[in-house]
Amino acid sequence: MNRLHCIILTLVICLASAGVTAAQTTSIWDLDDTSWYDEDESVFILSTEEQLRGLSSLTFNGYSFKGKTIRLANDVAINSEHSWTPIGAYPAEYEFCPFQGTFDGQGHSIVLQSEFMQLQYRMDNGSYCDLGIFGHIGIYGKVMNLHVDIQTPKVALGDDAAQTVSLGGIAGSSFGHIQNCTVSGKLVAAGQGYNFTRVAGILGEGFEESVVADCVNNMDIRGIRVSYVAGIVGRGTGMVIDRCINNGNLELTDARGDGSGKLAGGIAGRFGAYSYGEAGALTNCINSGKIITDATLYSCGGITGSNMGDIMIVNCGNCGDITSDSDAGGISGLANHLDICNCWNISRVMYSNGVEQEALVGSIMFADDKPIESGYFCQELCKSAWGKGMSHSEMNSTKLTQRLNRRAQELTGIVTRYLERDYGAYTPTVRTWVPGPDSGGHPVFTSSR
Repeated sequence: MNRLHCIILTLVICLASAGVTAAQTTSIWDLDDTSWYDEDESVFILSTEEQLRGLSSLTFNGYSFKGKTIRLANDVAINSEHSWTPIGAYPAEYEFCPFQGTFDGQGHSIVLQSEFMQLQYRMDNGSYCDLGIFGHIGIYGKVMNLHVDIQTPKVALGDDAAQTVSLGGIAGSSFGHIQNCTVSGKLVAAGQGYNFTRVAGILGEGFEESVVADCVNNMDIRGIRVSYVAGIVGRGTGMVIDRCINNGNLELTDARGDGSGKLAGGIAGRFGAYSYGEAGALTNCINSGKIITDATLYSCGGITGSNMGDIMIVNCGNCGDITSDSDAGGISGLANHLDICNCWNISRVMYSNGVEQEALVGSIMFADDKPIESGYFCQELCKSAWGKGMSHSEMNSTKLTQRLNRRAQELTGIVTRYLERDYGAYTPTVRTWVPGPDSGGHPVFTSSR
């Protein structure tokens, strides 16, 4: 069932682990400046912490900003003395009110120095909490051209076994678009028990029809007692992830979740669809961050921890070493009924004792699955039951990039036809590769960021 249709009329305030009291909560709202808002205007320029807190307050009280644009005039620091209430995602006046406008950072930064105020909202199957600069971005919402620097040293997520928490540097969850955003800093996220938690550099959880494009994560993330950790999207369902790069190192220990719900991926922890026929695509992405996990995981991969349902992973590469005592692969930890096309891995994949793991796909759900087509790996560093092994020098050669580019041209039309859903006029274009500047390096995109 669609999340937006599941909200019931209850708001529970879950105070952050730092011990936010009711009196402190009141003082936080006293910081809000909403004097800039005029219902008759469609464009607003914000320049202070108080005005950003005012935007949060307005969405909390039912203003969706649909059809309106917010522009950030300069860099803004969120003060460490007061908790930050994310913009959107919480029921206000007994209604669900995500951010539905356009937020244009204009290349400026938001420096988050404060703790999150964790507000729960109830649905028929439990309680939820969305954390980030934005809580939840609605289907009409768009966040673009924004840099976020996370300086919150540690976040304790949730307070009861039923709670599901989604945390992203930009947003907790989204049905909308996030484009041309970057995140830096360092984050330690710790779950408080047997709850489901998604932690990622850009977006905690992306739902059907959402898009994350042209985003870069440079933030190192350590997850403790959480379910999913990823550089870009913690869990993506029926969405598009395109032209994204993860440079942040990822670590997940003492993972909590049910069955296969314990995953780590350089780009996405879990990437899939609720049902077959619900298209999704992960295209033109590179992971360079190291991934370290223990045996409590189900699987992890350089691009995705696992892939479920009717999706495509196309034109991606991994150059980050993976060390895991769970099933691991340079591209995907677990593949199930999907197409992985035109992808490469040039890094080590191994257990903590140094024994090699699978270079491309860690494991498959069904024995007759062919998980990857046009896959390449460095045979000097790891092995693979699928794909073509090449020497280190060949992995960064014109020979390989020409092969990748020929297949990329063929795949452009296939991906376009595959995405039958309308993604807000967004259709990925498969990009072309060139050898990287370092002879011992890896292929890069012709217009990589």
